[in-house]
Amino acid sequence: MLAQRNNFILSGAFHIVSIAFVFDTLLFLGLELLALSLFWKRKEQHLLRGVGFVLFGIYWLSRIPHFLGSGDTVNAVFSLLGCPFYIYLGLHAYRAPRCKDERALHFMAVTTFAAAFPYFLIAQMPKVSGALIYLVAWNTCLLLRVFGFYYVPGDVQNADVWFGVSSEPIHVPIIPSSISLIFACTALQSMLIFVGAICGSTSSRKSRVKALLILASLVYILNLVRNACLIYLVDVKNYPFELAHNWIGKVGSLIALLFLAYLLFRLLPDIEEKISMVLDLFSISAARGNRQ
Repeated sequence: MLAQRNNFILSGAFHIVSIAFVFDTLLFLGLELLALSLFWKRKEQHLLRGVGFVLFGIYWLSRIPHFLGSGDTVNAVFSLLGCPFYIYLGLHAYRAPRCKDERALHFMAVTTFAAAFPYFLIAQMPKVSGALIYLVAWNTCLLLRVFGFYYVPGDVQNADVWFGVSSEPIHVPIIPSSISLIFACTALQSMLIFVGAICGSTSSRKSRVKALLILASLVYILNLVRNACLIYLVDVKNYPFELAHNWIGKVGSLIALLFLAYLLFRLLPDIEEKISMVLDLFSISAARGNRQ
């Protein structure tokens, strides 16, 4: 996400409160249970996986007010959908699914842990996340200078400790723009979603490494283009920040993700099959089977 310094970085909204700590605890506990379920071979495996999915789903409820407060309707909707999605997976896992369902749930457990745990862990490490933000800011400014727009990254703000949640948003101002880059602007989350899917693939190691290098590179480059375009739209074309970021930027990102997903299916065809099995869990026949 891009945040405009004068209007969109509100320190009060980022103060550490007890409810945020509770949801963060549920998040990491859920992810740890999912990881444990991957190696636990006893009958309690389904219980661990089920509780892990449910806790991870509940966490997304806490993100809805945050996204709505910043005018990010798209991510608010995804968070709203993510909660029942993971709770349903948790209930399905708890009911000791059939063999085919087991493969789908195992894939989702691997993908969820591999995608979410590194992202949220780095988000709890201000110096590390600050360094990533600065790297992306520096490359974004470099891209803008290639096209004749002179911007430079400022110093990393509010990243004074190695571990913990900062009371102020960690960001890097783009000078002389009215915009700052924050952790979400690094596209690390998008990158790790594909990393998670690749970890859940059963293709050869060579194919997985190839897919990882191609997709990670494309995500990084496309994110730089997105950041540069948003700065151009806001600073040069005088588009409202909400329009440029929350609508034009989001539509562009969704189109890019669809293209990257198609490329992933071409590089690792087994992932498409696994996602189809996950979707089958939500079919009418699967729902009826769970009630029996």
